[in-house]
Amino acid sequence: MKDLPVGWADHFIERKKEFKVLRGHLLDWKRLKACTKKNLLPFYRNFQQISSKYKPGNIWNIDETSSNPEARQIQLVCNKSCKHATALEPEKHQNTTITLCINAAGHKIKSQLIYQGANVPDQFSSLDPQSVVVYTNNSGYQTKETFKDYMTNVVFPAIVNYRESTAQIIQHKEKKETKEIKGKNEKKESNEVELRSLLIIDGHGSRIQPELWRIAYSQGIDVLTIPSHSSTVVQPLDCGTNATFKQKLAKFMALTEDRRESDIYAKAPSAAAAYRTRFADSFEDAFTIALMPSSIRAVWAASGLVPYDESVLNDLPDEIEDKGECAKKVQVQLFNYSGQMITTNSFLNDWESWIAIQQSKKLKRKRQVESENDIDDELQSSESNDGDLSNDGSFSDQENQTPNKSKDQIRKEKNRLSEKVSRQLKRLRWSESEEEEEEQCTSDDDESNHIKDNIPNNRRLTRNDEGIWVEAPPTNVIDLADD
Repeated sequence: MKDLPVGWADHFIERKKEFKVLRGHLLDWKRLKACTKKNLLPFYRNFQQISSKYKPGNIWNIDETSSNPEARQIQLVCNKSCKHATALEPEKHQNTTITLCINAAGHKIKSQLIYQGANVPDQFSSLDPQSVVVYTNNSGYQTKETFKDYMTNVVFPAIVNYRESTAQIIQHKEKKETKEIKGKNEKKESNEVELRSLLIIDGHGSRIQPELWRIAYSQGIDVLTIPSHSSTVVQPLDCGTNATFKQKLAKFMALTEDRRESDIYAKAPSAAAAYRTRFADSFEDAFTIALMPSSIRAVWAASGLVPYDESVLNDLPDEIEDKGECAKKVQVQLFNYSGQMITTNSFLNDWESWIAIQQSKKLKRKRQVESENDIDDELQSSESNDGDLSNDGSFSDQENQTPNKSKDQIRKEKNRLSEKVSRQLKRLRWSESEEEEEEQCTSDDDESNHIKDNIPNNRRLTRNDEGIWVEAPPTNVIDLADD
């Protein structure tokens, strides 16, 4: 097959007026399958009821994104009626992480920069502390530790301060209005609703911290998770803000790269140091432009959350069926916190209980592996102490051999150790299933007593293999007296 000539696509679009070119967005299969009308419509209907308790200024969204992505923009030919074009995304690469937090009124909170390294680079000292707080770790990714520290020290205090400051302004305005307008009680009730905020998060692994969300609830912050793998549609920050920030950051860094011959970049000790300097110089401008109040309100509208508009789902397919290799699923037992309000007391109790059970199972598996390793070491040491047997059953000449032991004695010793291994493994397996059997014991006894009470007196009862009382089968009784 011959390659298409250069410019063929442009000429094709000119001839076929029913087609146009859109910039494609890379999307993995899980996200493509999750972003359907059937999957997301229940969440939107639930959010419509929940959000009525909060003013737009008290509805927040937080999310992290890569700060230095590769240029992976593609163009796709599609029908003119198409509004969005997607393609499967290749494997991602490690990058520095930026965390942003915005509310539906257009306000932003100090961002978080996670840099891969042991210490904060000197080049980042020029970053404005009012715009970003810098963290370091070994991966450059968001972890439970970095997320918890950022939430407790930056996000939660900022949300509370914003809520309290806006509440005071609202109360001041309503005091003036109540002098001329009746209905003071109704407005007082609305002020009480204003005392809480709503934070929308995704299902990233760093969010699996029930103790963190108890802190949020105690500070008047309710937390709602979005459905799994649906952030490209539901999450406001993924509806434009993250992409705009990265585009502006790349643009400003490209402009500063042209000044590479200047003193500030020429004196950099290495290319990496020059890159960090350009990053620090460009960050503030990108952050300010990408997170303008009008741009923030626009992405909330694009998500269909504030103002509420479920028609944003009309362009999504109703449902996508798994086909081929994509239909293969890995069955993993996980706690479902997707698309739910996770700051209720009952939900957090169930979540913490599930985590405790998983940790207990993990500890038992660890002990089992350690026990097996200890037994293997004991077998090896016993074999080395007993000496090596030659093909004819006699001992070879080694320092650690024990010629006083016969071949039968060595076999008995090995059998004894093998039986010891079996007993310890049985005890471990029994300890794992002991709790489940105790839970079933009560229900089994109740069932057995019920069966026993309903059997006539002239029938016999017996226990089956599971220990439950059942009616014994009829037997042929021979009367020896007749003989």
